Amino acid sequence: MLFPCIGGKVRLGLDPPFRLRACPSQRWSSVMNSIIALEMFGVLICWAVLAHAIWKWGPGLRKRSVRCPEKRSRAKVMADQREAEFGCLHVVDVKECSLLQDAPGACGKGCLVRL
Repeated sequence: MLFPCIGGKVRLGLDPPFRLRACPSQRWSSVMNSIIALEMFGVLICWAVLAHAIWKWGPGLRKRSVRCPEKRSRAKVMADQREAEFGCLHVVDVKECSLLQDAPGACGKGCLVRL
């Protein structure tokens, strides 16, 4: 016996244990393939967003602005951030400073407290 189904047909087996067997149409298979492709694309987009967030706000060198306690003026620094605890970033070093163009070693790095 054949019964119409969504885009295909369902057969009712007359022999025990009376199982329903689906015979999907070609259109139904193409819809399922589209749904699976869309789900896979969504997962890839989520992974890309997560990777970008870790790259942007994770550990590494970041440009920061701070008031220098020694020279009493605003300085733009390149701060080295590291993960001290789980999910917590701390600045451990200053790599570059806008106030010290040609004078390396003339800074006590007192601005680390303020970063």
